[in-house]
This record gives sequence, structure tokens and C-alpha cells, in this order.
Amino acid sequence: MIFPLTLVVLLVRTGEGAARTFFNVYLDAALHVSTALIASFSAAGQLLAVPAALAAPLLMARLGLGRTVVLGNLGIAFCLLPLAFIPHWGAAGLGYMGVIVLLSITVPAFGIYHQESMPIRWRTVMSGAAMPRH
Repeated sequence: MIFPLTLVVLLVRTGEGAARTFFNVYLDAALHVSTALIASFSAAGQLLAVPAALAAPLLMARLGLGRTVVLGNLGIAFCLLPLAFIPHWGAAGLGYMGVIVLLSITVPAFGIYHQESMPIRWRTVMSGAAMPRH
């Protein structure tokens, strides 16, 4: 159980890391967007993540942990698509904001999911395996 969950963390965090690391470079170098607009997208994503994180417990209660994690991760993958395939600043900005917002829901849900799915004696190992490496 530890290996598949660690693989999920690896895949999701790779997408997140790519979006966070290269978003501003992509908008600046490839799409020639102003620094102010790039910062506005980043700030809007962080601002929208607050109500999303506050809504996370409601989503987890309504959908369940498993569905929240799966749907959230699918949503993150969907939000990465405009960054990869639509060379427009608006699509890239909305995709980036979507990634940030959905991460604020899925990261806590996944943390609870992977801890509840492990026997108590393996929870420390699972926690370490699921820890993002920044």
C-alpha cells in the first residue's frame, strides 16, 4: 500500500512542481506577459486557495476521502492541460490558479486518507513516504 500511494504523491507533486516552478518563466519568456499580470495570477491563486481549503472538510464529508482525492487529482491534471497545450496567457493563468486551488483541497484530504488507510505501526513510514521533497 505504501508504494502505490507514494507513486501518487510523486505524480501529483511533479505536476505541481512544474506548474509552480515554470509558470512565471513560461508567461514571461514565451508569452511575454507583464510581471504585474504574472504576480496577479499567482496572488489570485493563493487567495482563492483560502476558501477552497476552508471548504475541504465539507467536500470530504460529502464525497468521502477517496473521491475527494481522486477528483481533486484529476482536476489538477485537467488544470495542467491549458498550461501545456494552450499558448495564451489567460488559459495558462486560469490553469495555474486551478492547480493551486485544487491542491489546497487534495493535499489535506490525501494526508488524512493515507494515514487512515495504514495500520498504526506503518503510519510514520507512510507519512515519510508521502512527504513532498522540495
